[in-house]
Amino acid sequence: MPADGTVSIALISAGAALAGVLLSQIAQLLQWCLQTNHQRRVLLREKYEELALSLAREMSWIADVDGSGLLSTQATSAAPAPHPRYPRHARHAVTLSYIYFPLLIDLCEAYMNACTAYLVMVIESQPGSSSSALANAYKHNRESFASHSDNLKAAHEELEEAITLYAPLYAKA
Repeated sequence: MPADGTVSIALISAGAALAGVLLSQIAQLLQWCLQTNHQRRVLLREKYEELALSLAREMSWIADVDGSGLLSTQATSAAPAPHPRYPRHARHAVTLSYIYFPLLIDLCEAYMNACTAYLVMVIESQPGSSSSALANAYKHNRESFASHSDNLKAAHEELEEAITLYAPLYAKA
């Protein structure tokens, strides 16, 4: 009979040790899951901020199109004319939306397309003069200029509103 008591004590001790190891592993797994989820939320917040900053940076693009000589059609003998600057921050926003923010894909694409259409309109309005690119675009085709400007502004505002709307979903950490 004493052997049965010893075996029972040994089984209870072994069971308690295994239960302790199992609980420890479950706690570590839970901690890892929580940490991974937090890291994912932090990454999404950072990328969401990057998307919003890309949109803000793109607003200076209009000034660059107009005032920096990037649309110059005259080349010096030493160098060819520079290429027009495409809306790279809008393109970056589209890329971010494809990777991280599927609810914003259509709006980001619409904004990039509006930027591109605006740039094409300004380039097509260049008669080769040295005055402002936007002034030339306005002077040569006021209806087209107004239409493209309105489309760009509307696309920008719609994307800004969506970024604000989806911030609680994507930017919590």
